[in-house]
Amino acid sequence: MGADESTDLSAQPAPSQTSEDAIGLAKWLIGVDTGGTFTDLIAFDAVSGALRRAKVPSVPNDPSLAVIDALQSLFAEGVRPADIAMLVHGTTVATNAVLEGKGVRAGLLITKGFRAVYEARGWSQPRGADLLDTFYQKPPLLAPQYLTEEVIERLDYEGRVLVPLDETALRASVCKLARKGVDAIAICFLFSFVNPTHEKRAAEIVAQEVPDCRISVSAEVLPVIREYPRLSTTVVDAYVGPRVATYLGSLETRLDTCGINTPQKFLMQSNGGLMRLSLGARHPNQTLLSDPQPALLPALNSPERLSAVMSSPSIWAVLRRISASSWTAQFSKHLRGRSQDRTLAPRCCACAVSARAVARLPK
Repeated sequence: MGADESTDLSAQPAPSQTSEDAIGLAKWLIGVDTGGTFTDLIAFDAVSGALRRAKVPSVPNDPSLAVIDALQSLFAEGVRPADIAMLVHGTTVATNAVLEGKGVRAGLLITKGFRAVYEARGWSQPRGADLLDTFYQKPPLLAPQYLTEEVIERLDYEGRVLVPLDETALRASVCKLARKGVDAIAICFLFSFVNPTHEKRAAEIVAQEVPDCRISVSAEVLPVIREYPRLSTTVVDAYVGPRVATYLGSLETRLDTCGINTPQKFLMQSNGGLMRLSLGARHPNQTLLSDPQPALLPALNSPERLSAVMSSPSIWAVLRRISASSWTAQFSKHLRGRSQDRTLAPRCCACAVSARAVARLPK
């Protein structure tokens, strides 16, 4: 379908009562998906059952332009901005930033003596065909060692302070990262999910020293036990955060300019749920699979379709790029019923595939 094409697929006659008389102006439900090549839109009239579609070329430099182009195709068919009751958006901005290595320069603050936690990658090892690939290389770290600074502080497993936070040394470390040109800083201290005091204070110091820097705090991003899953997720949040925030800010501005004033504007999450566009910039790690995730939902009741969707290279390429294969395998094992512990956080970007979807994979 071309950029200027929109098709009414409904064969049902419109009801005798006009849709505006029935429920007012807001009646259209819109879904917009931006990919690397095309941006697709589908619109459904909740009253008449009319279904319209549009397909336009994507704009890699600013995907929000393609979203507006698709909406303009819909408006050309007589739909008014005020007629839109809900807009749901799936985006590849975070996905492509990870796959293409085009996130921002991210630094890492970690408890002294544990800087190798991220590089060890949960002790993941090559598997399958990678074992025979003499050219195999692990994906590069999103926050490399030269952008990692150790922080003097330590909590025990109950959250009690063993070593107080050395604020003077921390400020020096933050200034060192700033001189290296970081745009975002991830903060991950031991046992911060029990007691986030040190992380919160560190975030305040970073904000004072580098006001324009994005700050990702593990106690807020993913407050769960085990350092590597929490650390890797927090680093991804920092790595893609500024890109996602810039994009969503541009999109919201353009939608408002177009006159789409409905409060029901949502972003697809990696776990198959929705969150408001205004929250996406605060939780960018939850949009890592925003684009491929919707494909899982219609397949949940069909194991064959679900298995085919889950074999999509785009899904597993993202997980491999963030070097979380071992954590993904562990999470998948739990959800398949091989363990009674089903409390692992579905917010983890390493397990961004829908918990419901993985649970229904054929055993």
